[in-house]
Amino acid sequence: MKPRLSRAGIGVIGLVVVIALTIILAFVTYYWINGNISVFKKQVEKIDVTTKYRQLSISNCPGNCGGVILVVKNEGSSHVEITDVYVNGKPWPKDRVWWSGYPQCNASNLETYALSESAVILCPSFWSYISICDPDGVFQPGRDYEIKLVTGKGNVFITMMQSDK
Repeated sequence: MKPRLSRAGIGVIGLVVVIALTIILAFVTYYWINGNISVFKKQVEKIDVTTKYRQLSISNCPGNCGGVILVVKNEGSSHVEITDVYVNGKPWPKDRVWWSGYPQCNASNLETYALSESAVILCPSFWSYISICDPDGVFQPGRDYEIKLVTGKGNVFITMMQSDK
């Protein structure tokens, strides 16, 4: 004869499952109400390169050399700090990258720095000009370039650019 669970045994197992689910639901609700679940508090880094162009003379660059100008806007919900710039996979010297923007999140105080002095600071919904100075003539007309912007959190934003013909 096969052993069978009694109806009382099945009822006890069901009761234990219901109690366990109730306890789990209570903990999830408690943490959700107190805002301690990081999924609900997550800050997002998202930047958009709205404009990119090659310029023969950039006033921020040493010796007014030419280079590339990017206009980037923070489309995310948290501050973004761009710490590194790469061109075609190679790190670009920080003393050859200048930026102008509003690091204090105050639209009346435009400031300019070299990337070697300060990371590019983008407040949510703010923009900045990034000048990639090119005294060695790397940016040649008619060629494609991959420009990679790396944030302090390690996020990477890539834009492709074709230099003017």
